[in-house]
Amino acid sequence: MNLRLSKNQEEVLNFLLDKYENSATYKGDNLRKQSFSINPEKVFPEYNEDYTDQDEVDNFNSEMNILMKMQYVNLKYIKGTSVISKITLNTSM
Repeated sequence: MNLRLSKNQEEVLNFLLDKYENSATYKGDNLRKQSFSINPEKVFPEYNEDYTDQDEVDNFNSEMNILMKMQYVNLKYIKGTSVISKITLNTSM
């Protein structure tokens, strides 16, 4: 299978995997369940700014939804909106 990821998707996965690989969970030393998350602004700094092009935000959201459908991440939204507040690595696979 040839998997093509966008720049944003690659960056999100790289940030999350770096967090995971530097964790006690990865090393096998963890005493409690950990989760590994980033805010969208880590990859797309203008994500929540007033004058950001809505098409860019919609494109970013679409890219993150693809990662969610592939079961790589879980998305948390601001209540009652389509604004992503947190992107979390799916470690249950």
